[in-house]
Amino acid sequence: MLYLFRDVLKVKNVEKYVTICPVSYTMSGQSITSEAVIDMDHDQRTKAVRTFAYYIVYIALGLAFASLGPTLPGLARNTNSTLREISWLFFTHSAGYTISSLLSGRLYDSSPGHPVMAVSLLLIAVTMAVIPLVPWLWLLAAVLFLRGLASAAIDVGGNTLLVWTHKDRSGPWINGLHFCFGLGGLLSPVIVAQSLLLRNDIAPAYWVIAACALPATLWLPWLDSPGIGTAQEKTGMRSSGATMVVLITLFFFLHVGAEIAYSGWISTYAIEKNILKEAQAAYLTSLFWGAITVGRLATVPFSSRVAPARILMGNLTGCLISTGLLLFFPGSREILWFSTFLMGFSMAAMFPVSILFADRCMKINGKVVGIFLVGANTGGMVIPWIIGRRFEAAGPRVLGETMLLSIVVAFIILILMIVKMAGFQRETAGGVD
Repeated sequence: MLYLFRDVLKVKNVEKYVTICPVSYTMSGQSITSEAVIDMDHDQRTKAVRTFAYYIVYIALGLAFASLGPTLPGLARNTNSTLREISWLFFTHSAGYTISSLLSGRLYDSSPGHPVMAVSLLLIAVTMAVIPLVPWLWLLAAVLFLRGLASAAIDVGGNTLLVWTHKDRSGPWINGLHFCFGLGGLLSPVIVAQSLLLRNDIAPAYWVIAACALPATLWLPWLDSPGIGTAQEKTGMRSSGATMVVLITLFFFLHVGAEIAYSGWISTYAIEKNILKEAQAAYLTSLFWGAITVGRLATVPFSSRVAPARILMGNLTGCLISTGLLLFFPGSREILWFSTFLMGFSMAAMFPVSILFADRCMKINGKVVGIFLVGANTGGMVIPWIIGRRFEAAGPRVLGETMLLSIVVAFIILILMIVKMAGFQRETAGGVD
């Protein structure tokens, strides 16, 4: 992560120069006073502290988010539910997420963002502590609905506030943010597996994750929130393209829905096919999130150099190969581990790079990010729910079939997005308003 904080180190070097020559000096052909450099240093430090805080929050968010999949069998036992019935938890969590995506964006556009994020993170901590204690499915679904509300408020805030903090240089920082989410997702199934091995119970895992969310809720309100972003038009692009918003939202629906479906059902897939035991299957989920973490870290250095469309094409190709392996070699333990890693690595950059794609062709504010997250979490609600409704009747193979359909349609949507962006560029080059 040192790559991300290189700008802060550069400013510190400049400050040393000002100590020697305090009146003025030249940088990139411009005369800059020592007072201006001090202001630059303060600004960079503020950005670094904010960014670090967002990263801590996203680790906690990833811990909470990835806990549901490997604990589904345990939650089903706690509530005396079948897998078909327990799949409603994906639906209610995503329903809360969708509603909050619409509402929380307006909060960030009109008020300081850090208090909103702190309250949301506190709600996540409370719901995580309560989840393993709930004995009824309907009440558990209501708790997951509340966690969905809080999770979306954090997701909208993290992406929006980071773009406002770093503006046009937000690319690597966005990837770093989602790297931290993946890091939390990597650690969460490990915590669950250890809880099952040591206590044969999922409750300690939920309580550990709840405790991890608390420190940031105390620190974040003390930090100054970034100024509310202005609706500036992107150079060479229209700021209001309804068709592009719809296409990008559909793209989020498909790839986020597929990601949540795979992370949520792959452990159950392995258990039902008698490939892995329950504790081992939790590590499979951990491998998926570990691959996402590695993939997001690998994307950081070149996310500002390679066109987002090319990155997304490569991501979908990897997902397609992984799904093919899962379908053609359904009983192989080795193929299951490899295809899970490949799926996670391929999906790693899709969420942050989709944000960067949008940032190149429209204005980004809380409302726009909220619309995208509505699509993302409607997909996260619908696609895992469809798998759950068909899982017991059609068998574990339904996971691979649903993933294949989602990825193929996502390919088609991405091509339409690229064509639409190219049309915008041609209009601008030809002088068309």
